[in-house]
Amino acid sequence: MPVIKVLIVEDNRPLQLALKSLIELSSDIVCVGECNNCPAEISFSDDQIPDVVLMDIDLPGVNGIDCTKKIKVSYP
Repeated sequence: MPVIKVLIVEDNRPLQLALKSLIELSSDIVCVGECNNCPAEISFSDDQIPDVVLMDIDLPGVNGIDCTKKIKVSYP
């Protein structure tokens, strides 16, 4: 069974840690990254491209909707 790779983008650190802890309880889901804002450069190594992005909408700087659009351009 393939592993589901998840990226967490959340500026609330306690919530970010809670989400990661829940993900780590599963044997078929892995957290491949955590961000507290939308990075200027979005890049993943080939084996770390997320299947799912848990995105906060209200981020400092670039909001979650625009950040999702940036990710989709690079990783359709």
